[in-house]
Parts: sequence; C-alpha cells; structure tokens
Amino acid sequence: MFLAAVPPELFAVFASHLPLHATPPTLLSLALVNRGLSGIALHLIHSCIVLKSEGDAAKMIQRLLEDVSLGRTVQELHIMYKPQSRDANGSSSGVVARLQDVIDLGLLPNMHTLGIKLVRWSTRKLGKYAKLNLGFFRHLRLKCPRCKGLLLENTGDTSVDHWLDGTGLFDIDDLSCLSLGMVSVHEFGKLENSLGSLSSTLHTLAISKQCDAISASRIFSLNFPVLRSLSLSEYTVDDTAEAMKFWNRHPSLEFIKCTVRELRGQSFFDNTYSPQFLPNLRHLKVQFSEVLTLARILHRLVSLEIHYSYNAQVPYLLQSVLPGGLPKLRSLFIYQQPSMRLRVVEDFDMESILYETKEWKANGFAKNLKVQNMSMSDGYMPSIVRGAPNLEELGLQGSSKDFTSLSSFVRDIYWSIMSNMYLK
Repeated sequence: MFLAAVPPELFAVFASHLPLHATPPTLLSLALVNRGLSGIALHLIHSCIVLKSEGDAAKMIQRLLEDVSLGRTVQELHIMYKPQSRDANGSSSGVVARLQDVIDLGLLPNMHTLGIKLVRWSTRKLGKYAKLNLGFFRHLRLKCPRCKGLLLENTGDTSVDHWLDGTGLFDIDDLSCLSLGMVSVHEFGKLENSLGSLSSTLHTLAISKQCDAISASRIFSLNFPVLRSLSLSEYTVDDTAEAMKFWNRHPSLEFIKCTVRELRGQSFFDNTYSPQFLPNLRHLKVQFSEVLTLARILHRLVSLEIHYSYNAQVPYLLQSVLPGGLPKLRSLFIYQQPSMRLRVVEDFDMESILYETKEWKANGFAKNLKVQNMSMSDGYMPSIVRGAPNLEELGLQGSSKDFTSLSSFVRDIYWSIMSNMYLK
C-alpha cells in the first residue's frame, strides 16, 4: 500500500541512490509487486547503463539499433573501450563509431549524461587510433538535446594532430557537468578558455591532466555561480591569495578535490579565512598540509581524503589539532607515504611523530621520542576510531609493511564497526 502511494517520479530518485550492482535485481524485484509498479521499475532498469568491456558495449549498441523503445529509457550511458584501428578515411571502426551511429539516428533522445573512457592507452595509440569522429560533440548536442553531462577520461590530441578541435568539444555550451581526464591536450589553453562559455551553468567541473602540471590561474580567474563540485588534478597554484579569492567567490561548493602527484607550487588554501568560509563544504580531497590549514572547518565534513600523509599525522590531526574529533565524518581515505624515521626525531614536526602510545599519554609530546619500527597499530588506528567514531568507510593506501599489524585489529575490533574498509 505504501509503494502504491509513492509518486512515480520518485522511483527514479530511489534508483539513482542504489549501488550500481544492486540496481537491476532491486528493480526487478520491485516489478514483481504489482502491474503498476512493474511498468515503472522495468522502465528504470536501463536508465543508467555502464558498459565495462567492448563486448558488452557492442551488444548493447546492437540492441539500441534494433529496439527503438529501449533507447528512449536511457538517461546515462558510460562506455569503456580500447583504441581500435581506423579505416583509410581516418574514421573510427570500433565501439565509439557505432555509438555515433546510434546518436546520429536520434535513438538516445532522453540521454542527459555520456561518459567515454579509453583504457589501455598509449601516446602512439592516442594520436593514431583513439580519435573521436569529426563533429562528434556537435552531433551529440543536435541529436541529444537533453545531454548536459559529459565525462571523458584518458583522451587527448597531440602536437602533430589537433583532432579534438574538430570534434566540437571546445564549442560546447550549456553543460551542467563536465569531467575531463586528459592524457595530453596540445591546446590546453583553448580548452580552459572554453570554460568561460560554460561558467554560468556548470555545477560539476573536474579536470585532470596526466602529463605536466599546469597552473590553475586561468580557472581561478573565472566565476561559476552555481558550482557545487570542483576537482583539479595536476594543477599548481601560482598565488595562494588568488586561490583564496576564488574559494570566497564560490560558497556553493560542496565537494573540492585538489591533488598533485608531486608537492610543488604554493598552497590552495591559507589560514586567512573566516568562520563562514565555504559553508556548504561536505567532501574534501587534498594533501595533509591543506587539511591542517582548513582544520577550523573540518567539523562540517562527511568525507575526507588525505594525500601525502606521513607517519602519524592523521592521529595528530584527530587527537591534538581537533580534540573533539570529527563526529560527522562517515568516510575517510588516507594516502600514507613511506615513513620518515630518524634515530631521534628532535627535528621533526610533532605531527610527524605523534603516536598514541603509553609514553605519549603519560608525558605528552616527548621531543626525544625514538621511533623504532612503529606500526599502524601503535595508536594509529585507535586514534582514528576515537577521533572519527561514526566512520562507515575507511581506506588506507601505502606501503604493505605499514599494514601488516592491522589484520588482528581489523578482525577483532574494526570490522564490526565499518561498512567498508580498504587496504592497498
């Protein structure tokens, strides 16, 4: 009786919050309740399609070509493919070419998000075999007018072949979500300049560059009035003051990710912010030094991802910098760097050496504390449990020897608390 009273349009919202692997069986079970719910649930099964292999993609594309009604139910389509050979005219002969056939025929009229990910790429294949067809994105906007979300990963042109320009990528406007994982873009400035035409509508922007790092100054000069999520990977900061002006102009941000493979340039944040700084921020992914700078607003976070963490910096954060911990935090991921050890650690910052040992509890910060093969269980994990008592998900990535002592801790204590825990 309860389900019958639910407005039909809300079922799409429910389905969007289901884990991807559980969506089809859940909707199929719902379809068995009665005839009315069957029509609603079956219509939603293909609303979000993720194709993880070329074989699956080829089969689904063939189904879309054969069944016109199926394409009308597709709202999100994500395809992963390997670069294939091209014909004499330079046209793609793989899955993406067949996808363009589906688009050109107008078989995906309700699609609002398209994702294309190139796997097993190389610079040679990138320029020779992994091109998108001429006018690809122009055709997409013409035939799929509702498409407001675009995700491209592991793509890019070369210095001798600027094929991205011909696809119409730089001419797109009126997008609400843009995610670009660029292996190489010869005219990266042109790509950044094109963001100006999207700034008024974008609520999600993610750009990563897998080659040389690039300055974030151009992006920090723009205004995005409705921006809620920003991810910048391999971007550097020339002027922290400029970055702070950008953050202050964008109080609507709920998600921020600013990461680099190597620590360089200036910081993304400084401590000049007010208590009202980024009032809607709930998800943060930055290096430890940035986390430390933002300590005064971390209590708002639901998820936190920390990069470049050494030794016991995270316990130091949760126990000393934030005595009250982070009770709202539900997800924590830590990229733990190889330990920095000396016989006597007098020259280390306190956050580099703090372990919640018996000696520390008794004597506070012992400047002559000797670090002798301290493991992750030497107060590290207990500090996280106490500092973030409501965690549902924990991820740790680092040297395997740092995690060898965690097995009994996870088995006896932590596994009963956590929904998910990842060690890598």
